[in-house]
Order: sequence, then structure tokens, then C-alpha cells
Amino acid sequence: MEQETQEQTNKFNNKIYYILPEFSGKNVPIIEVAKLMGKDQQFIRQGIIRGILPIGVAFKKTIPNGSYEGKESSQYDF
Repeated sequence: MEQETQEQTNKFNNKIYYILPEFSGKNVPIIEVAKLMGKDQQFIRQGIIRGILPIGVAFKKTIPNGSYEGKESSQYDF
């Protein structure tokens, strides 16, 4: 098996598949995941939100008046 901790991409039918490093299943901060994968923190957050990276869960924050403040990524709890 090729280097498991190094991200590899395979193009197949115009889709990109990411080979993810193994995680212990315990809470791992996004900053640590980003370092392990060699990606930006925002890449990891968006991957979790969109379901591309099956390494965590994102919960959309609900605000009583229905408005959101700040950046789009602040609408989610990871």
C-alpha cells in the first residue's frame, strides 16, 4: 500500500476520490486534521459539510430570528 498518510487523488469518471489517513475515532481538532492531510482548515470544514470527507460531522447552528452573523463557516459547529 502506498504512503497512507499522504493524500492521493485518483480521477475516475470526472470525480476525485481522496484517500484519507486513518484516525483513531477520538476528537481530533480540525487544525490537526488539516496538518495531517496537508490542506487548509477551510478545505477540511467544507469537505465535512459537503459530505466529501467522512471524518466528522457538522451541525448547522439555528438562531431564533433566522439570521446568521459572520462568515459562512461560522454557521456550523464541528
